[in-house]
Amino acid sequence: FLLHADTLEPVFVKVASRISNSIERANEIVENLLDFTRSQLHAGIPVKRAPIDLGPLTENLVDELRAYHPERTLEFEKTGNLQGLFDSGRISQAFSNLVGNAIQHGYQDTVVSVKLEESGDDVVFSVRNQGEPISKERFATIFNPLVRYSEEEQVARGHRSSLGLGLYITQEIVKAHGGHITIESDDGGTTFTVHLNKQ
Repeated sequence: FLLHADTLEPVFVKVASRISNSIERANEIVENLLDFTRSQLHAGIPVKRAPIDLGPLTENLVDELRAYHPERTLEFEKTGNLQGLFDSGRISQAFSNLVGNAIQHGYQDTVVSVKLEESGDDVVFSVRNQGEPISKERFATIFNPLVRYSEEEQVARGHRSSLGLGLYITQEIVKAHGGHITIESDDGGTTFTVHLNKQ
């Protein structure tokens, strides 16, 4: 309500924006913990697949992240037939986690590249940043629950660091769609690639 009030003074708009961001973060933490609990009870991440075009969905998601991170440059490219049977809410959650990680862990003055393309019977989503490479030793554990993408984050941000559930939940969402994620990382940057079958 405050954010949509036309007569609100700028200082209060800033405060209202901080409150809104804190609420969104709290909601994200609770949702991640619920998803983690479901997965540990062997119920898996629930998905409801329906016909959808992932092109507009991903484009809107990238636009939202551009607005949330105006200091960063996000590039988006899409090609081919991107329609299939997917849970739009869960796919948005997974893609948002991956792009958010790329923004957070990439160098601040570099571009984050997001691509969505058709590959046979699959839709392939990839996000690449330019930052410190991830060691191959960490590839085997990076999707484990409560393991952080960057160990330095916990030291730098203390109690404000992430719970280490984002990549785990992302992988569970992708697996629930019958897909898989791969990682490539070198001195030029890191790429996460998601393969999703349209059916």
